[in-house]
Amino acid sequence: MCNGKEAMMFEDLHEALEGTFAASGFMYAKINDDKGTEFFARKDNRLLVISALERPKTLDRASASRLRTLSSVLTASPVLVTASSKGSQYQDGVLYVKFGIPLLTIGTLHEHLVDGRPPMVFFGPGRHYVYIDPDLLRSVREERGLSLGALSELLGVSRRAIQMYEGGMGVDLEIALELERILDSCLIQPLDPFSRSERLDIVREQLDAVDGLRKDVFLHLDSMGLEVIPATACPFDAIARDRDSILMTRVESDGRILKQRGLALSRISRITGERSLIIVRDCVNRKNIGGTAVVRVSELKRTDAAEDLIRIIEEREG
Repeated sequence: MCNGKEAMMFEDLHEALEGTFAASGFMYAKINDDKGTEFFARKDNRLLVISALERPKTLDRASASRLRTLSSVLTASPVLVTASSKGSQYQDGVLYVKFGIPLLTIGTLHEHLVDGRPPMVFFGPGRHYVYIDPDLLRSVREERGLSLGALSELLGVSRRAIQMYEGGMGVDLEIALELERILDSCLIQPLDPFSRSERLDIVREQLDAVDGLRKDVFLHLDSMGLEVIPATACPFDAIARDRDSILMTRVESDGRILKQRGLALSRISRITGERSLIIVRDCVNRKNIGGTAVVRVSELKRTDAAEDLIRIIEEREG
């Protein structure tokens, strides 16, 4: 539980995030549930899933896994954002990594998204590092007529270190600045905290690990020709997709939280541009919650093809 001061600081961080999104032209949705708070933000083809942390030390492995899961199934970039404050170990203009997720201060995020100034420095083991353009370094060194050995002597590092810099290894910030001075060239490259590999590792449960109503629903969706990717600890239980459609799918048997789940999915759907769907037991008569289609299990079971399910969803999206 946060005390009053911490709660106020947390609220200030959320407001700063919302201001940054508005100033940079990002659409966003803020989602609160019992697992935490995430911001889903989109501009053009860039989709971010951001967790705001008042105290980054409180982030545990399970929460980081949740954020990676959300980002993986939505093909988004996960980001941790913390407050900018005096005395904090997290500095503006520096990229950090926690549990494999980029961590920025709100000041750094604002500079990047609003001012177009990406971070240049990242924090590694005990010190600050940068990346330099390895091809440019080699080209400039050769233009200056410097061998690996000659440059290493001028810089005060080993010949092997120069080879590693030219191979793309991160460089200590002070050494990089001295390297730029010696070669009279701008070598340091900006960082992209939102960069993604071609395919992030998808953290998901296998179908045989799901039981009960969810398993019945997933197996039927699979029989319809949809690829079902179960998602753990997300606002939805799975992504169901074919070549043309992606459905954020929730299987909900608790009517007491049905409206809450449906509204959360609708807000995420508006930001991601993907359709959302809630599968419910037959005793529920609702067909739409805030733009999210509601389909009863018996209706789903009478549907044999993905295009038929999409048609039902389109009719109920409102």
